[in-house]
Amino acid sequence: MAKSFLILAICVLCVASIRASSFVGMPVEDICKMVPAFTKILVPGSCIDWAECGEDGEIIDDGTCLAGWMFDKNTGKCSKSSMVECPFGYNLKKPCASEKNGTFLRNPEDCTGYIYCKEGVEQYSACPMGLNFNPETKSCVYASEYPCPEKEEGNEANSICLSVGDNIRMADPNSCTTFKVCNKGVLKTTKCIAGSYFSRELKRCSDWEESDCATAEPTTEEPWSSICGTDDDPIVGFISDEVTCSGYYYCDEMENGKADRNPKFAKCSNGKFFDANSFSCKDRTNVRCLFDRCEGMDKRFANIQGDCTKYTYCNGGVSSSEGSCPEDFYFDEKTQSCTKKVVSYLGCLE
Repeated sequence: MAKSFLILAICVLCVASIRASSFVGMPVEDICKMVPAFTKILVPGSCIDWAECGEDGEIIDDGTCLAGWMFDKNTGKCSKSSMVECPFGYNLKKPCASEKNGTFLRNPEDCTGYIYCKEGVEQYSACPMGLNFNPETKSCVYASEYPCPEKEEGNEANSICLSVGDNIRMADPNSCTTFKVCNKGVLKTTKCIAGSYFSRELKRCSDWEESDCATAEPTTEEPWSSICGTDDDPIVGFISDEVTCSGYYYCDEMENGKADRNPKFAKCSNGKFFDANSFSCKDRTNVRCLFDRCEGMDKRFANIQGDCTKYTYCNGGVSSSEGSCPEDFYFDEKTQSCTKKVVSYLGCLE
């Protein structure tokens, strides 16, 4: 019976469509914003793909280990597969990359499905209704013979440690006063001593001026008393200054549980706006902001939030006049021109 199911599976594979595995984990770009510059990490969902992070959290290099080799996140190098234990079990992103032609593999997303390797390319298909794929016998069998394994509860925090090596101090995207370290696959959070803030560059806690949270000198202006909420409902973390597109405050977590009455103020560097969703400074065209988008621009044109066909002329960092591109044209702030190519920057969408 099992043999016939296997034959049926092969026939179904003849018309199977190719699609990518959908392992869900933290994006590489988000991990790069946490780890020190020039750290090499394992790409989530893969055993052979790696990426190197730059000083600004960007990806500056990437690669794929050769056949028979896997990436070791602890050494930051490709090593023989026999010497590396892949934290993802096997290569979920390219499971057929190191498999022989004609190999059947289980589908980690669906126990009724399977993967057929044809010349290193994945072909996904599923068993007939009511049958599960048994990875040991490589065949479709009744559920009574091979019940679907229970899925383990995911741990988003510890998923970072599947890609990052042990003992690497990482910035905490939600706090200036703590940092994170992986220890045998478990993510641990450590708080800096009072009055110090974590520096991704220095890999340690330091003064505010050297920390990741300070991209500009603090202002001498006294922040309004309610900026970090009330003592009964304090706000902790990064918040917009509610006046400009680049200014933001950091509300520290106070030991007494009350609101921070002396939050740190900073501004994103020129060309970048504060993004409250990712707690980061991003390219101005990729941030929604309802304040004057001419900030930091002079004698140039900027996109208008809410309409990608319109633009505003910036004079001394202030919007002075508005215009619109011809019909079926869009304004591209990066090229400073109207174009027929659809422009869909977050900085101009509704």
